[in-house]
Order: sequence, then C-alpha cells, then structure tokens
Amino acid sequence: MLGLKAVLADGRLIHTGSMTFKTSAGYDLKDLFVGSEGTLGAITELTLKLTGIPETIKAGKAVFPSIEAAGEAALYILKAGIHPARIELVDKQTVVAVNLNSSTHYTEAPSLFMEFSGNETTVDEDIRFTREMLEMAGCQSFEFAAPMKKKEINCGMPAMRLGLPSSN
Repeated sequence: MLGLKAVLADGRLIHTGSMTFKTSAGYDLKDLFVGSEGTLGAITELTLKLTGIPETIKAGKAVFPSIEAAGEAALYILKAGIHPARIELVDKQTVVAVNLNSSTHYTEAPSLFMEFSGNETTVDEDIRFTREMLEMAGCQSFEFAAPMKKKEINCGMPAMRLGLPSSN
C-alpha cells in the first residue's frame, strides 16, 4: 500500500503516504490508519502497488540449532541482496504448537520458512545462493516443496506445502 485518503471524525479529509515505496520522513500514518481498524477515521481511498502473478513459487524450510543461528541466516540472506517473497523466523515452541494443531510433522527446532517467486531461472539462482547463506549460519537441513507454476496460482499466495518431494 502506497497511500490512503481518510475522513477524520471532525470531517476533515487527509491524505497519507507517497508514491515512493519507502520514505523515512515523519510518522507512518497510512499504516497507523490501517492498524486502527476504523477508530481514527474512515478510509475512503487506497493507493496500491499491484504486481503480476509470478511464473513460479517455491517454498522452503531451513532448520537451525538455535534461534540466534536462524536469525543470523535471515540477516545473511537479506544483506546479500536476496529478496524472498516471504521469510519468517519461527522458534521451537511455535513449531511444536503448529505440529500439535495441524497435520504437519515439522522438525521441532528454530526454523526459517521462505518463499521465492518470479521466473524459473531467477528463483533457482536465489535458492542456490540462499543455500550458501544458510550453510554459513549452521543450517541443519534445508528442503523445498514442489514448485507452483503460474497456472496453479490463484489470487491468494500459496500456503507452505512442505513435506512434498523436493524439486531441488
């Protein structure tokens, strides 16, 4: 979301955000308004950045001996200029809870869940480079689910489909 227009309780119309993706001047009012769920004012207009459906999406999971090692790996990945579509750091207790409340059998250890999207060549290269970063941080295991092709992707992003045969 790049910006929004909202009507305040006293009737004033305000505009927040900018046409640039990232700014650092002042408070981030657009996110404050979205997070307030209508208590600060009524949103009347949104400016969104839309992206196309990627050619392929690959989801992966990396397991680490400690939460610190997993955090270090995430830092290495981002500092190396790799831009996963998603990256989520999950502690051991959360993995245990997920396994108890769903049909998953994830290794119960600190983990990074990642999703890469784009064209096939770029995604494969990002994954190759990510493996190097994960090894530097002491990754114990790294697995990927079968990729989703453009024709399989609907409006929503896919859920992590780990546990399927790896394609890499």
